[in-house]
Amino acid sequence: MTVRFPKKPLLHQSTAAVISRSGFWATASALFILATTLIAQSYFKTKPVYLENGFAAVPTSIKDWIGHDVPMLGQPFETELPDSELKRIYTDPDGNEIIAYIGYFARQTDTREVYGPQYDSLHLNSSPFPLSIPAFSETEIRNTLLNQNSAKLHAYFWYHIYGQITAERRDVKLQSTLKALIHRQNNAAIVVLATETRNRLAGVRSPLPPLDFVKEFIQALQPVFT
Repeated sequence: MTVRFPKKPLLHQSTAAVISRSGFWATASALFILATTLIAQSYFKTKPVYLENGFAAVPTSIKDWIGHDVPMLGQPFETELPDSELKRIYTDPDGNEIIAYIGYFARQTDTREVYGPQYDSLHLNSSPFPLSIPAFSETEIRNTLLNQNSAKLHAYFWYHIYGQITAERRDVKLQSTLKALIHRQNNAAIVVLATETRNRLAGVRSPLPPLDFVKEFIQALQPVFT
C-alpha cells in the first residue's frame, strides 16, 4: 500500500499567496489612511476671520448703564488666548457695576479653543438659564458663581458661533468642527456678564446682571459676529 502526502511546495505556495495578499492589503490600508489624513489636514485648515470693526458696535451706554473700557479684569479674563477682547465695566447711577467680557477667536486651533480649559471656572457649578430674545427665539445661557480673589461674582455666560448662541461646550465643539468642515472657518466668541455679589459702595448684596441689560447686550452683539 502506498501512502501519498501532499507535495510541500503546494503548501508553501499557498502560504506565500496569503502572505502576499495580506501584505498588499496592509500596504493599501496604510496608504489609504495616510492619504485620508493628508486630505483631512488640508481640508480642515481653517482661515482666520477677523472682526472688521472690532467691538465698535457694542454700545457704551445701555439703559442707565454707562460703560468704560479697562485694561484688566482679573481671572478668568486674562488668558491671552483670544485674538480680540472686550474688557468693560458698566456702572449705573446707584454705583452698581456690570463686568462685560468678550473673548473672540478668529481661528481656533488645538491649543487655542474658545471652549478650552482657560474658562473651566465658568462652567464649574454653572447651571442652564433659559432666555427669550426676539432675534434668537428661545435660547439658553448659563449662570454661575465665580471666586475672584476676595470677591465673588454672579455671572451669565454663553458662546457666539456662526450667528448662534449656545451655552454647552459639546455644542460649541460640534459646531466648530462642522463649520470648519463646511466653511473652513471656526471663529467663535465667549461672552461673560458679571456683577459682584456685594455692592462696593453701598455694602449690600447685588443680584445677577439685570435681564433687560443682558438681552440688549446680546442683541447689540449681532452685527459684531454676523
